[in-house]
Amino acid sequence: MGGYQERVETIFRGSVEEAGSAREGAEFVTTLTCMDGGHDFLNSFVSTSVTSKVAAIDAALGTMPNTSKGKIGAQKDITRPKILVGNSMAVVADMLDAGQRWFIDDERLNILGGNEVVSGYIPVVSAETGLVVVESEKESISATTFMNPSVKVGGLFQLISVVSPHLDGIYKVSQITYSGDFDGADWSQKITATIAENYVVPR
Repeated sequence: MGGYQERVETIFRGSVEEAGSAREGAEFVTTLTCMDGGHDFLNSFVSTSVTSKVAAIDAALGTMPNTSKGKIGAQKDITRPKILVGNSMAVVADMLDAGQRWFIDDERLNILGGNEVVSGYIPVVSAETGLVVVESEKESISATTFMNPSVKVGGLFQLISVVSPHLDGIYKVSQITYSGDFDGADWSQKITATIAENYVVPR
């Protein structure tokens, strides 16, 4: 959980993989390495046969007790039954179409193609809603804002920049990095995103 006063939101739900504390000056700093859906991802095992990719995804989720189904993009048919044996997510990853990406967010499995998004909701990211700086990279942008829980990985946002209006547009989020201070008010996020054209929300 993180945020400001009464606006505290869940920014991560998952499992702790490693933890350690070290002294830095007068303070002890605890570092946690965590994975969203990490326990299920690392420990699941599937052994079955399926006749479609959708069935393969359902079989994998059946072995992952803490992970539910999120948005699953369109899956091409397979020509013959396939035997699945091994780590559940590794097996599913091997079956995905080119351009599809899987990720677990808030313990929900999402599988999206390049133009597919988790929701059609488009929050505005601007100076009025907390935009600090936006930078253009090779095939993406990075935008630093105050923490905004309406911006989600795999989701959309509309960028409105006074300083860099040539970057204005609707983007799909590929990554969010949060920064914050337990005792202070410094909560921010760095959003990495690509332009979203002809986006589709899977059913």
